[in-house]
Amino acid sequence: MVFKEIFAGTFTSLFLSVIIIGSFFAYTNTVPANTAILNSLLFFLNNKQVEAAEVIAVPRIPDPLSKGLVSFTFDDGFKSAYSFGAPLLDAAGIHATFYIISAYGDNHGYVTPEEVQELSRRGHEIGAHTKTHPNLTKISSARARREIFGSRDDLAALGIKVKSFAYPYGGYNPSVQTVLRDTGYFSARTIVEATVSTSTNPFELGGLSVYARTSLEKVKKFLDEAHDKKQWAILVFHRIDEKGNPISIPHETLQSIIEYVEAKGMRVVTVSEGKEFMLGK
Repeated sequence: MVFKEIFAGTFTSLFLSVIIIGSFFAYTNTVPANTAILNSLLFFLNNKQVEAAEVIAVPRIPDPLSKGLVSFTFDDGFKSAYSFGAPLLDAAGIHATFYIISAYGDNHGYVTPEEVQELSRRGHEIGAHTKTHPNLTKISSARARREIFGSRDDLAALGIKVKSFAYPYGGYNPSVQTVLRDTGYFSARTIVEATVSTSTNPFELGGLSVYARTSLEKVKKFLDEAHDKKQWAILVFHRIDEKGNPISIPHETLQSIIEYVEAKGMRVVTVSEGKEFMLGK
């Protein structure tokens, strides 16, 4: 850790310096550290007229975007993602975002309400994916509102406050986005293949869908782009170890992706965390 000496003046000046610096680091705990602002603050404090010298050691916080961000997301709430995907993430200390179809909890092949709660207790983020997974642009506005508000309320009944949403089939329009904002969501993910930059609309987050046909090299290339551009790569998975299913991948592929992310030193975040780091609160 790198330290810089700050020479403050009187007790009042010293107290003010600590308050300013403390506020700065409280701020950078939730959004990217702004090196230029910190350096300007240090210059100001170092060049104050002093009556007595005191030394404050201030750690320079590394930029969380220096090697890019990555999120592991799982759509629909399939049981196989819970059974064969989540344990690999847990072992690596990775918290993912699971977008849940809230009315499917009693359906075979999907996570139960108790399993959703268990994922949340293990540190994974729970996001909403509507109640019954319709394309929101192909149903009435009244039904779209019921799907969006209803999924939030279903998850709230489990003690989970959701911030993140994923569009079923990637379908959205301005009317749908307005409802999402009214409902209290902070972001929404599409299926557009793109990394997220600081100029991205938080209700139009892109990503890379990883299917059985998706090569590991394509995933690595997507991650490399986010790493090199200091952007955010959102990976989209569905099922794990369901052989023959076109939207399923082997757990070995997921493990290879986890190891590649670790080797590159990319910061793994949930979607709500990534939204704050990349786009602010």
